[in-house]
Amino acid sequence: MKNKKIIIIGAGITGLVTAYELLKQGHKVVIIEKEADVGGLARSFKYDDMIFDIGPHRFFSDQTTINSYIKNILNCDFFKISRLSAVFFEGKYYKWPISFLSIFKMSFKNIMSIIFDLLFLKMKHANNYKEYVENKYGKTLYKIFFKGYTEKFFDIDAKQIHQMWAQESINRVLIVKKTNNILGLIKYFLKSNFSREKKFIYPKTGGIQVFSQNLKEKITALGGEFELNADIQEVQITNNSAVAVKTKKNVYESDIVVWTAPLTALCKIMNIATELKYRNLIIFNYIIKKIDKKYAVNNYQWCYFGDRNITLNRTSKPMLFSKNNINHKYDSVCVEVSCSQNDSFWDTPEILKTKITSELLQLNVISSETDVVNIFAEKIENVYPVYTLNFENDLNIVKNKIANINNLYLAGRSGLFWYNNMDDSIENGLDISKKINETT
Repeated sequence: MKNKKIIIIGAGITGLVTAYELLKQGHKVVIIEKEADVGGLARSFKYDDMIFDIGPHRFFSDQTTINSYIKNILNCDFFKISRLSAVFFEGKYYKWPISFLSIFKMSFKNIMSIIFDLLFLKMKHANNYKEYVENKYGKTLYKIFFKGYTEKFFDIDAKQIHQMWAQESINRVLIVKKTNNILGLIKYFLKSNFSREKKFIYPKTGGIQVFSQNLKEKITALGGEFELNADIQEVQITNNSAVAVKTKKNVYESDIVVWTAPLTALCKIMNIATELKYRNLIIFNYIIKKIDKKYAVNNYQWCYFGDRNITLNRTSKPMLFSKNNINHKYDSVCVEVSCSQNDSFWDTPEILKTKITSELLQLNVISSETDVVNIFAEKIENVYPVYTLNFENDLNIVKNKIANINNLYLAGRSGLFWYNNMDDSIENGLDISKKINETT
């Protein structure tokens, strides 16, 4: 039966795709979002005519249906761009994923150690992130990059991080995905140097949030409703069904509720105790003077910094995604710093500006402090699910309790406590809307 009243919590990509697909099937949909605009973690910030995404975002999928969906929502107004990313360690920039030629920039000692590691890898059961990476890529690669970056990123010892974080994050981009020996590495290097790199999709204008804005317009045209800047106070449960969602302004009756907001927020509302937590980001959006192309990082769309002595985690260059993200006068850099709400600088991120600027200067991202025209600090909550050693057990406990509510669906990166990419969120939205439509 169509024409169900469906409440979707969260206007990120999964929530928007779900809403759009259900509206096309004749359902009534209301989307409730805590932020002032749609997009979730794929929002963009605009300062006059300078546009910054929340770090490097781009669309890429091996699935034809998902790529077609993306192109359709973007109204075919997009670029196809090759990836050009980097890592910085031991004082040098390396193209990422590692290329054949770049390994010769490493010290002779490290080259020999990496080769030795890969020649004598032994597959053992991995109990944590550290053991997984060492099993797959050797102790040298783990030590010189993965350890420092990951421990800085989460502020947790790598031995306390679940191996699934390596499977979800590293294996998306890395070196040898299936072969755990030196022959596999050589095969990868040869393939990477002689094969054409796949390209990703990025909007020509407006930043990555254009995808969400276009969906919002389509949803509104079909009669979908939004409540933005919303504070959810209660999900009313009767006879194991979510019958209404209450915000400060409204009470929405519901036949179905789709929760794509942080899972911990739902736990708090429903008084479910949990140890699950997310890692936050502070992004420092730098508007800078145009600088000489000799600075290495300017050749990369984004770059990871693994040194524990460097505060920032990653930089990205909006102009290298679309030249329309900047104006003719200035350039820009987006700087990411991971943190928690109990960190001293979360409430006052401005205190880091001087330190971050100094690091950008040391890293040759800017040539002088006088290059900096303006800095905008933006706080982004609940960005990365923290995969502790016990997270799977904690997650199953929460899901089992929520499963008792027969019309409440968990979806999306935040709602499923699932580290994913935007194409995964689109696919998840399509799947959940199909499931709902087939059962109504």
